[in-house]
Amino acid sequence: MPKIDQTVTSYALRADESQHTLLGETIQPQTLEYPNLSGIRALSDPHDAFAARALLTQVAEKNARHSIGHRSRQPP
Repeated sequence: MPKIDQTVTSYALRADESQHTLLGETIQPQTLEYPNLSGIRALSDPHDAFAARALLTQVAEKNARHSIGHRSRQPP
């Protein structure tokens, strides 16, 4: 466990903010069709779980690079 002074603050988007992300817009039809479901699915096969995490990491890194590049091109 990291020491208390080494922790990193984490943030979460509010539900209304997350609706305007690529993921939020992509899953919106399903969230409207199944409003009482969380969308979380447990992956019992460890290989599937690892592959899902790897894919999500790649997408997150790509989006972060795009976001940083977009912000750096905007005038101050």
